[in-house]
Amino acid sequence: MDTDSVIETIYSGPDAVFTLCINEQISTQYYYYCRQLPVAYQQDALRLRQFDQEFKFLESISDNQGILKGSWDNTSDGNPAIIYDYKNYSSIGKIVKDCVSAEQRIPLPLTIKWSISLIVILEQLQAAAAELEEPDIDIAIWPDTLFVDASGNLHITHFSLNAPPSISSSIIKHNLTRYFLYSAPEQTIAGHTPDEKVLYFVLGMLLYELLTSKPLFTTHTSIDSKQIVRRKLRKLHPLLSDVDSRLEPLNLIVTELLTPNPDNRLAHLTPVKNKLLEFQQKLDINDNQAETISFQNFKDMLTDSLERNPLLGRNFETSNINQFNAS
Repeated sequence: MDTDSVIETIYSGPDAVFTLCINEQISTQYYYYCRQLPVAYQQDALRLRQFDQEFKFLESISDNQGILKGSWDNTSDGNPAIIYDYKNYSSIGKIVKDCVSAEQRIPLPLTIKWSISLIVILEQLQAAAAELEEPDIDIAIWPDTLFVDASGNLHITHFSLNAPPSISSSIIKHNLTRYFLYSAPEQTIAGHTPDEKVLYFVLGMLLYELLTSKPLFTTHTSIDSKQIVRRKLRKLHPLLSDVDSRLEPLNLIVTELLTPNPDNRLAHLTPVKNKLLEFQQKLDINDNQAETISFQNFKDMLTDSLERNPLLGRNFETSNINQFNAS
């Protein structure tokens, strides 16, 4: 990968440098994502071994497990890197952003399917890491690390071995507001060492976003990042049923994931998956072919709506968060 094509370094920290790379730019869409070691670690034998181990871990995971795999390469300066090709995928972040702009909702059969897929993929990653006796796996899930292929199947990418969840590595920092938006409360408290329970809080936020097509906390620029943290700590957020009454059976499980105190937070995937499967069965939405058709129709409808009304929803609030303002 020729790093001359790099258009932005989106995160630089002690474990890795993440950059956006393009062959061809269409609006704000990029095609490649490059993860590489910081220059300072290029000659560090331990870091190189760990980076190599992560790629071997990536290769060990079967292709049908919903992992968007990267390929090993070197940058133009010889720095080892893992290159991800996003050309044929759409990120959940972009899909939700387009939904907000067009005032549309992702069809419920798709959102349930994606939510269950997300849980299954997390289970598979945790099991694969345990087989390698690597309990410290940091899985950075947020809307920009979840991708959907042309058939409407969900994929996940961006996880690290050799590093527990932390304020620096769990979430890629596009900007501070977005970081605060997709962090667990304990990640923003000075002196607190986050652990794997971070994953479950962020999972609760993602399930809300998938199921409602709205971020749990608004990304509007007028919202103060510190206020977002206060809302998380005080459990001041809308319920799924505030957006869609059909989702009322899932209120409790998502609320348990969003518990501010990590010691009291639901930190198991199995009950979440079982509740989603029960809800899916209740709605009788198990037809994969219908889901695929639904995804294609939804994409066409969303694209058409955005093309016809490019300014639609520009000031659209992404949740009823104003009802939950912290004092």
